[in-house]
Amino acid sequence: MPAAHPDDRPAADIDTRRRQAMAAAPFVVVAVALFVALLLVLFDDDGDGAVPAGDAPPSAQEAPPTPTDGGPAADHDPDGGTEDAADPAPPSPTFALDDTVDVDELSPTDPPDDRPGDFVEVDGHVRAATDFPSEGEVPVALLHPEAFGFPGPRTTGVREAELLEEIDGRVDLDQDGQVFENALVRGNIRVTAQDVVIRNVRLETRAEWGIAVDPEAGGGNLLVEDTTIVGQGDTCIGGIAHARFTARRVQVTNCDDGMRIGPDTTVEDSFVHGLRKSDGDEHNDPLQTTGGSNMVLRNNTLISVWQRQTSSVFLQAIFGTIDDVVVEGNLLAGGSYTLYVESVDQPPATRVVVRDNVFVADSSIYGTHRLDGDAEVTWEGNTTTDGATLE
Repeated sequence: MPAAHPDDRPAADIDTRRRQAMAAAPFVVVAVALFVALLLVLFDDDGDGAVPAGDAPPSAQEAPPTPTDGGPAADHDPDGGTEDAADPAPPSPTFALDDTVDVDELSPTDPPDDRPGDFVEVDGHVRAATDFPSEGEVPVALLHPEAFGFPGPRTTGVREAELLEEIDGRVDLDQDGQVFENALVRGNIRVTAQDVVIRNVRLETRAEWGIAVDPEAGGGNLLVEDTTIVGQGDTCIGGIAHARFTARRVQVTNCDDGMRIGPDTTVEDSFVHGLRKSDGDEHNDPLQTTGGSNMVLRNNTLISVWQRQTSSVFLQAIFGTIDDVVVEGNLLAGGSYTLYVESVDQPPATRVVVRDNVFVADSSIYGTHRLDGDAEVTWEGNTTTDGATLE
């Protein structure tokens, strides 16, 4: 049977289909409009296909710069300094490891808070002048350690300054597993429990020890990360002490020493600089131990005072033996000798590995390292910023 011509369909059926088409018409118009709008977004007026910057999603828009080093937290700095929370490092200029700049090119600046001494500004970050020579050439590695893959002001310390809540006085962490974070502490911190975490904390301290782990009271296995420790005045001896802790992405400045370390201690990805020289006779060491075992010091920037006592890493067995220590992949500068491994009234150190470190050339008085002749040291891959291989 031949198919019916459309005009042969019943009139009622034709009317029904017409009503259905009329009802659907608005939806068709909306669909076409959305399609046209999509084409306009994909192909803008200037023909380059780019989305205007203001229309980019929040995740794609450029974040405002975050302050990053040892000065006051941005939210608490009346002078608007840019010195605390760590942020991703921007692309660095191309430097060679042996590059230098004249010290006269550094810009003097006022102390960012209650810290003695002279200061300079380096890329918006305040640095103590004692990190650098007082005349002549300054190694670029000291100014821009991040350009060479070492930690610096942009990759260490507080990460989210806007979260910090102020606390005055001593903080006691005495509960196992306790997490203490997002605080600006004007005082000191004492740890008497196991497995405590300190995170995203700025500590401004006048105490001898900024963060003190007390093993005799039960403290141990402490983790400190993304934290800035700034000594105030001339009283801070060490940012963290004395043993059984891990410090990761920690920045310490304006103490006699960066950290006093002991048994079961790891320091990695951290930045110690601007050690205090207010009296002139301090024995400054970014990292110091007088005995212990199971210590790992890896991928840190450890800047002691330029050509002044004592060292960048000081491993001296005085109160106990030194055993099983790894010093690896660090940028080391300053001191009488930059690295010591020796013993005083103790057996020689054993199982010490010193590997793939970069020593800043000419930053110490007598030389890059001093090792006891009887110490058991594996020494390999260590170089200086001017390209020398150290034997």
